[in-house]
Amino acid sequence: MKCILDNMPYELHPGELVVLPVDGRAILHRARGPDPEPLVELPEDAYDFIVCETDRYAATLPTDPTAAYLYHVDWSSGDFQFTRWTPPEGHTTRCAAVTNTGVIYAGGGTNQTVPDVPFESMWIIRPGIHGLTTELIPLPQQVVGSGMRKRIDAMVLKDGRLIVVDNFLLPLWAFFYQVQPDGSVHEEAVIELEPHSTYEHVNRAVLGERFIALLSQSANHGRTSQHISVRDPATLDEIYTFTQSLGSDRDHTAAPVKHWSRMAFSRDLLFVAAIDQGLGVIDLGKKKPALKYRSFRGQRVLAVTTACSQHGCYVNLHRKGHLPTFQWIPAE
Repeated sequence: MKCILDNMPYELHPGELVVLPVDGRAILHRARGPDPEPLVELPEDAYDFIVCETDRYAATLPTDPTAAYLYHVDWSSGDFQFTRWTPPEGHTTRCAAVTNTGVIYAGGGTNQTVPDVPFESMWIIRPGIHGLTTELIPLPQQVVGSGMRKRIDAMVLKDGRLIVVDNFLLPLWAFFYQVQPDGSVHEEAVIELEPHSTYEHVNRAVLGERFIALLSQSANHGRTSQHISVRDPATLDEIYTFTQSLGSDRDHTAAPVKHWSRMAFSRDLLFVAAIDQGLGVIDLGKKKPALKYRSFRGQRVLAVTTACSQHGCYVNLHRKGHLPTFQWIPAE
């Protein structure tokens, strides 16, 4: 790990941290529009990370679906401290949320090739004097009793409520937990979500000021589709949905690549990283929101990230034969 600044910041505010690629490295920045302030290099070779943070703590985890680790980040003493956490053997880490006290909730999946791995794949990770401790969050009985090795790919924390969505096959469940002062969680409700097609797989969830958005993929008779579902975070009732067809299995090697990879909110704007299609933008403040694209002249949009302190987004761009770079896109 390499510190970028000589004097580490003692005050960071929620919504200021972003991970951006610089020369093939993942650098944690303080969002400052077109001139983000580099803070510290993440202790991994990967350059595409998800970060969720409060004013003193953060969790960073890679977007690689096979990854089995995350980092607890603590700068409450004025210096960045990274502590690596790995799930039990046979599990991967796919999503996380962090509280103001530094407790992390993490979700993931099980490797079906490993025998006797339990279905449960959610954990409470607590910082302590002797390092991080792990506590299992039991999945609701409806999910455990389904007989499916379901994976947790979507998790957000809002107003003391942990919202979790499982990721594969029918039925598609969402769980609500109430977060207690000591960091423990109590199951509040389990609901079944209406699918958009068969074999729907939820990849990610992002939280905005007024909405939560789920990104999913489905398959039906050899044809694959993607769905963006914009929902009410209090009930998960669907408000808007956007769908694109990815074609048949035979079409997936064709160029250009048609795929939604990441999403991020900036107020009522939902930004969508869409590889060769460019950057998608949905203005949810309009009566009839529509998905519009902005291209980047031969560069692929691999990822998009936002900071609630800034109105706009950072996009990770990649041109063939070059390392990924980033660019600030102000809201219009």
